[in-house]
Parts: sequence; C-alpha cells; structure tokens
Amino acid sequence: MAKTWLENKLDIYLEDVENDKTIRKGFNNIVEEASDQQVRDFANAVASLYHFDKSHTVLNQSYTID
Repeated sequence: MAKTWLENKLDIYLEDVENDKTIRKGFNNIVEEASDQQVRDFANAVASLYHFDKSHTVLNQSYTID
C-alpha cells in the first residue's frame, strides 16, 4: 500500500478579546509532513503578527492510498 500526500490546510484560531470574536486564518499546503513543532512555531508567528492570543490550531492533511 502506497500513501501519497495530496495537500494540507492549516487553520489558526485567534482570540480578539476586545471585540469578543474568534478570528480564523487559513493557510493551504504549508509543508508536506509538517511536524508538531513546525506547526506550533508557524501558528505562534502568525498570532504575533496580529497581536491576538492563539486559541487553537487545526491541521487537516489529505492523502491517497493505493
């Protein structure tokens, strides 16, 4: 059985406490087989650009299996 990477999508959720909102920032195909540390570092960098606290991060990966 062969597993072939197709794509991934990273959603970073930020908390805008002043306006009582959650903001989602989405990124497609960040890197194949991203490690937990890479995802964490990228999410923290994005959060720092917007000056909001990071709520959570979701990484969806798509593969085909032959």
